[in-house]
Amino acid sequence: MTTLITLVLPIGGDAGPFNLYSNADGYTVPFETGISTSLLIAGYTTSLVPNGTTIIRVISVGVCTNYIDITIDLIPTTTTTSSSSTSTSTSTSTSTSTSTSTSTSTSTSTSTSTSTSTSTTTSTTTAVPSGCITYIINSNGLATHIVEYNPCDGGISEIIEVGPTDPPASICAQVPLISNNNQGDTVDEGPCYPPSTTTTTTALIKYTNYEVIACVSGFNYNMPKGATLHSLGQVIQFTAPFDGFTTIHCGTIIDIAYPNNATDAYLYGLSTYNCTDMTHCEIPS
Repeated sequence: MTTLITLVLPIGGDAGPFNLYSNADGYTVPFETGISTSLLIAGYTTSLVPNGTTIIRVISVGVCTNYIDITIDLIPTTTTTSSSSTSTSTSTSTSTSTSTSTSTSTSTSTSTSTSTSTSTTTSTTTAVPSGCITYIINSNGLATHIVEYNPCDGGISEIIEVGPTDPPASICAQVPLISNNNQGDTVDEGPCYPPSTTTTTTALIKYTNYEVIACVSGFNYNMPKGATLHSLGQVIQFTAPFDGFTTIHCGTIIDIAYPNNATDAYLYGLSTYNCTDMTHCEIPS
C-alpha cells in the first residue's frame, strides 16, 4: 500500500531519523527505518505499508525519542474517462499528517459530542507531448494538398489529403511534419494536446479538528481530535510548534468541527481541566 507521509517540525527541532511501524502487526517490526527528517518534511512516499494498516506510528530514534500515531483515514473512489484509442484508470490514496510529541495522563474524563464531514477533490492530469501543433490544411483550389505527419496520440504516421473542392482540414501533429507537398496552405495554429484523463476522488474525513482559545495567551489554535470526543467549553491540554513543544498549554474548546487543513497545535493527553489549574497547565512538557 502506497502512502504519503509529511511531518511538520518546529524550527531548531532535533527529532529524527525516524522508523515507521504499522498497527497491522502491533507496531512490532518497522516497515521503514532511518528515514531522515528532511525527507519526511518534504513529503515521504512509501510503498511498503503493510496491507490492513490503519495507523502508522512514526518514532524518532535520534536524540528525541517521541512518536506520533497517524491514522490513515482516506477512502478513495475512482471514476475514469478515456480516449477512443487508449484507456487509463487512476486511483490515488493519500494520507498526510504532521508531527507532534505525545504523552499519557492518569486522569480520565468522558464527553458526548461527535463530528464528521465529507470533502470532494477533483484533479485533471493531461499528458503534454513536446512539439505538438494544430495545422490547418487547405488546397486553395489547387492540386490535392498531401501531408504526412506523426499524430500526437502516439499512433503510427498518417497521411491527409485535401483536394481542390474539399474544405480545410485540421490535424494535431508532432513537429516537424514528415512531408508536405506545399500545394496550398499549411497554417500553424499553435500547440495542441491529446485527450486528458480526469480522476475524481471523494474522501471521508473521519475526524475534524478542535479549535481552542488558549487560557493564558488568548490566541486560537487548531488541533486534530484523534479519537477523542470532547465537548464545547471543556478545557484540554495541548502543545504547539511555536514554542518547540516545550510547554503544555490549556485551552477552552470553542469548535468541535473545525477544518483540519490548518493545524497549528496538537492534543496532549485525554483529560479535561480548567484554565486556573496551574498544576496541569502552562508547565514544561
